[in-house]
Amino acid sequence: MKPSLQTQQRKNKLHTMPTILPTYANAQVVEAQERAGIDICLSDIIAADGSLKFLEQAQNRGLIEVRQSANRLHLKIGGVVGYLPVTENLVLNIRPKFPISNLARIVAMSEKPLLKTANMGRYYQVENNDFLPEALIRGLAVYSKDILETGVQKSYYKTTHYGTPRPKLNLRKSQQRYWGKGNQLSAVSDQFDFGPEIFANQILKQSALRALAITRNRSGFAKEDKVFKSLINGLGNISVANDMNYTADITLALSDVASFRAGYRRALPVAVELLKRTNLSFSGEGSNVSLPSFLLNLDDMFEAYIRVILNNHFQGTEGSGFVRDGNNKRWSKKLLKNSSRFDAKPDLIFYSNDFTPVALGDTKYKGKQSETDRYQIISHALAYGVNKALLIYPATHKKSPGLHRLGKIGPVSSEIELYEYYFDLNNDLGRAEKLLISALSPWLKEAIK
Repeated sequence: MKPSLQTQQRKNKLHTMPTILPTYANAQVVEAQERAGIDICLSDIIAADGSLKFLEQAQNRGLIEVRQSANRLHLKIGGVVGYLPVTENLVLNIRPKFPISNLARIVAMSEKPLLKTANMGRYYQVENNDFLPEALIRGLAVYSKDILETGVQKSYYKTTHYGTPRPKLNLRKSQQRYWGKGNQLSAVSDQFDFGPEIFANQILKQSALRALAITRNRSGFAKEDKVFKSLINGLGNISVANDMNYTADITLALSDVASFRAGYRRALPVAVELLKRTNLSFSGEGSNVSLPSFLLNLDDMFEAYIRVILNNHFQGTEGSGFVRDGNNKRWSKKLLKNSSRFDAKPDLIFYSNDFTPVALGDTKYKGKQSETDRYQIISHALAYGVNKALLIYPATHKKSPGLHRLGKIGPVSSEIELYEYYFDLNNDLGRAEKLLISALSPWLKEAIK
């Protein structure tokens, strides 16, 4: 159903959208870098009674570690990117060490879930990169819950009926259509109905349908899907807006919404951006779209990203083998022969075409290698009975990209050959992905023999 003429006229009365301020709008924003540290004054983080003023969401999640010196605190940041509120007056804007332009590709390919930062909103900048809908879908679900709690907005709208006369005859149209042609038993009549048939609801329904279509084959969206299904059910059988002039229509849609309907005023701009297939930048403060603040866990994303690259190439074709995730119970093994207490869960299990494990790999998103990493992958290799093991790290200025052989360990009958691979996140990722495949293809073929 198209918006009425009266609705179109009302859009001229709407001047600007209300500003939806983040919870921590007045907080000091401190620039930071993942896997790095910053110093802050004790007064910024310690209350008058001597207790830490840390917000619960920043504690006990492996996001930051705290070390105290004489009159300062040193915050060690984990492998996350995004806005992280530390106290009500202090927010960290955490950036990746590699170019921000590469972040969208890693997020898109990894398909790992975002970490929602509770009780904080922020503005995101629009980018012209690949469509990454997750933040928009999760944000739309948050705001749609507000709509469901207060109820779907309804309004009076005019409907026109043809045929049997009803109250409020339209004399001019009746004369033109029926009476002037000798049909005195039929008429055109108007009546006003009360329901959700407003343009704002049409956009919300279309965006909810789009969100469900996107999440259909993705895991981790059960709560959001439930919200969208409830919203669609609450909107009933209203039509959807198929052909949209997004710039004009968002203004028109908001003109239908009551001023006290904060959920609508938050949800509609997000709904439109989802329909436009907008991508968002996770770097710095934007000005385009207000959403809940999200964090990107680069440890998880780097692991999933590397696995996707390898899965896309090694898919069981002749002689190439295939790759599986040892964190999945289906592919994990018990670490000890005579005990079920501990599991061996390598990030990468390389199989031959007959489902025989031939090599293992672990991804480590950090700049410094450790003996613990080597001990872990060696113990996993022993559990799986393979003789090749691989650790994959981001390349640094000290470690050049490529495959590096460390050496062998163990008796000749069951020796394990250990390798490290350094993946270049700082330049062209497409080229880095090809280099990874070209290096590991002969390595895996040798393991399969």
